[in-house]
Amino acid sequence: MRPSYRAPQARDTVIDRRARLRRPDGRDAAVEIPGAILNGVLTAGAGQHTAKILQKELMLMSKSVKRKSILTLVLCIVLAAATVLCMAGCKKVEKAKDTTTKAPANPDETATENPGETATEAPIEVPVGSKQFEFKIVHKSGETKTITIYTDKDTVGAALVEKGLIAGDNSDYGLYVKTVDGETLDYNKDGMYWAFYINGEYAMTGVDSTNIEEGKVYTFKAEAA
Repeated sequence: MRPSYRAPQARDTVIDRRARLRRPDGRDAAVEIPGAILNGVLTAGAGQHTAKILQKELMLMSKSVKRKSILTLVLCIVLAAATVLCMAGCKKVEKAKDTTTKAPANPDETATENPGETATEAPIEVPVGSKQFEFKIVHKSGETKTITIYTDKDTVGAALVEKGLIAGDNSDYGLYVKTVDGETLDYNKDGMYWAFYINGEYAMTGVDSTNIEEGKVYTFKAEAA
């Protein structure tokens, strides 16, 4: 009796080989069965129809794996781009926090105690006068001040009286200076007076009789008798 031909055995063998190529997580691995194996199946008697079915299944499995790989790659690229943008945004925020700009103070915007009041600027004194000299003051405390005087007066005393820098009593010997730059000395009470100097030397004339000479420095100094 002629033995029967069992083609399904060969198909089972091929399916078993494909099953062993699955990953541990249960998904199919992206592999291709070489043509030698397929030819072996044909030699074993699987038949052309069975081989075509197997080849079709392998192609479908390969396309599915390729689609998953492409999708994974696209997701990785999107995540990488998002990470780069996020880092760039964080750096800009940190830079903005670290870099601080200080606006210059504007006198016009300075707050006052009474909002209804408006701040007024002190007028700038424009030098007026055909003559000029340096006036130096040495106070009782040792504080020193130097002022440039512009005037049309002829004498130092007249120019300083005009500016309100000196005051005193008129006598037979001229102006007796008691107050200079707001500080008054009383010889009868504290034994001090205002000594008048020209270029650092004790003046031999009174302040109201000393003519102005440009380039010279005129000084009143608080001294004890």
